[in-house]
Amino acid sequence: MQYILWFEELNKDSIPLAGGKGANLGEMVNLKLPVPAGFVVSTKAFNYFLETSGIKSMIDELIDNCDVENTEQLMQTSREIKELILKNILQLKNI
Repeated sequence: MQYILWFEELNKDSIPLAGGKGANLGEMVNLKLPVPAGFVVSTKAFNYFLETSGIKSMIDELIDNCDVENTEQLMQTSREIKELILKNILQLKNI
């Protein structure tokens, strides 16, 4: 499973794995434009993190219980998801 993708490996078809910015950087590198060497962390890596940290189900529950038409609730749910992710990233740093 690829968790890191170098810009050279990416193109316009890489959006599902690298996101729009990553895919665009890959396109620019492949066109020989002056882009510093770099890589993206793949969506597979992010999904692996969500699964192994145990927070994917918590995030799914928050989303399921959120009324997306209610801006205030949507913003609160977004903050809670962000806090879950950051808390678990910080726990990884302390390992």
